[in-house]
This record gives sequence, structure tokens and C-alpha cells, in this order.
Amino acid sequence: MVSALKNSFVFCFFNAVVITLLAIPLSLVFNAGFRSRNFVRSAFFFASVPSVLIIGYIFQLFFGPTENGVINSIIGRLGLEPVRWLSRSVLPMFSVIFANVWRLTGWHACIYLARLQGIPEEYYEAAKKLTKDGVVGTNILMDKGEGLSYVLEQFWISNGTDFVNEDGSSAEGYLNSAEGVEAAKFLNSLIEDGYANIDPIQKEFHNGKAATMLGGSWEVATLEKDYPDLDWGVTYFPVADGDGILTSPTGDWAASVTKNVQDMDAVKEVMRFLFSEDNVTTYAQAISKPPGRLCIIQARTAIF
Repeated sequence: MVSALKNSFVFCFFNAVVITLLAIPLSLVFNAGFRSRNFVRSAFFFASVPSVLIIGYIFQLFFGPTENGVINSIIGRLGLEPVRWLSRSVLPMFSVIFANVWRLTGWHACIYLARLQGIPEEYYEAAKKLTKDGVVGTNILMDKGEGLSYVLEQFWISNGTDFVNEDGSSAEGYLNSAEGVEAAKFLNSLIEDGYANIDPIQKEFHNGKAATMLGGSWEVATLEKDYPDLDWGVTYFPVADGDGILTSPTGDWAASVTKNVQDMDAVKEVMRFLFSEDNVTTYAQAISKPPGRLCIIQARTAIF
């Protein structure tokens, strides 16, 4: 019993100390702007992907007690006797620690890297300081519809990924990529720490229940028209620390139809009406954003 507790303590202590001492400087290397850094990150992270059983088998080959073991084979070529890595009093413990350190150092380095570059610290700290007297620091969920993904997607983009691939055919490896998970965890931390509400009241910012609000240019028209007495201002959208991409929720609507539509001529007429110059211009002015058609901007420079 005492021996088991002693071994557990030694294993946990040396693992924690050595992994931390190696992972922190390694994360700084990962964060440096050198060529092939994504390959280097992946190479170190890959050690944590195989199961413990597979890792054990690999290191059994390394620490084999005879000349067939990789390490003992090298030692034998130097004219030295093989070392029984897994059967002497102290060596088995440190052999197991070495294998575990090798497996987890890259993974912990990636966690520290996420802290270095994946969180918009300025935005988080502002939300923290502004949360008081029944007012949350920020409003991050403006509705339960398309606006939710439209606005929050910016955190994925700023962190170097997106919801879907370029042709829109797949979300796998994008929405749930390492960068995407970091973005989701950051937004969740605002809610868990009490700086944002998961189910906000209607017009939370407009009614003085949230100190800041994530939104787009369409909010300008609403605030100017419906809340003339509210003292408000505009700043840039939160950007991920490190090499975060500057982004904002702007753009325009697009429409599409299924390929087996029965009356294509009628669809064309509807599309021409919806996206005519007059309709697109009126809509863009109503929500204070640039129109989605470049020809309209060029033709109506006095407006835009």
C-alpha cells in the first residue's frame, strides 16, 4: 500500500513538473512565425493521438531488455552491456515517466499555445470589468436565428478557421477544428464566468442590461432610429490574440434554388425582383451596410 502510494506520487510529480517545464517553452516555439510551424505543431501533437496501449507497445520495443531493444542495440554497438530498463529498481519508473512525457508534452504545448493566441484577452477583460450591478459585460447571443451564426462565425475566422470549407460542402475539420474548439470555448467561458447571458432578454444592450454588444452595421440604423437617447459608440470586432485575423460580420444575402425546380422562368423573375438595383440599394441603406453587388456601389457612389 505504502509502496503503491509512493510510486503514484513519484509518477504524478515528475510527470507534472517535466511536462510543464518542456511544454511552456515549446508553446513559445509553436507561436513563433517560422516556416513549417504547422507541420512542427502537428508532429509534436501527433504523439498524443495513438492510444496508451499503442504507445506502450512502441516503448516496449525501445526499452527491450535484450539487444533487440532499440536503445540496447545502440548501447551494444558502443561495446556496453544491455540495460534492463523495465526490471531494475528505479529504471522502470523513469522509463514509464519518459514514455508519458513524450506522449503528452506536445498536447500540453498546444493547450498553452491556445492560451497565447486563441483568446481575445482585451475583449474578455473588458466584459469582466463591465459586469456589475445587474448588467453583464457583453451580449453575444442576439437571437436564436441566422444572426447567431452570422455574428459568432467571426471568432472562428479570426482564429484561423471557419464553419465550413471554401465550397461549403463540409464542416468537418473546420467547425470542430482545434481553432474552432478554442473559439467555442472562449465564448462559453464568457457565459460560464457570468459576463454574458446564455439566454439574454430582448434588446439586452439597447435596454441597458448589457454594457457591450456583438453585432454588425445593421444595428446602427436601429439604434439611431429607435433609441435616440442611448449613449453608444462603435469599435472594432474582437480579434484573436497573436496572429488573429481582423474581421467583422458584413455581407449581403444570397439566394439559391434546387436543381429540380419545376418553373425556372418564374424563379428567374423572383430573383430579378429581389436583387434588382433598387431593392438591394434600399435594403442596404435601411440597415447601414454596403450592398452585395459591386455594380451598385460603382453606379451609386453618392450613396455609398
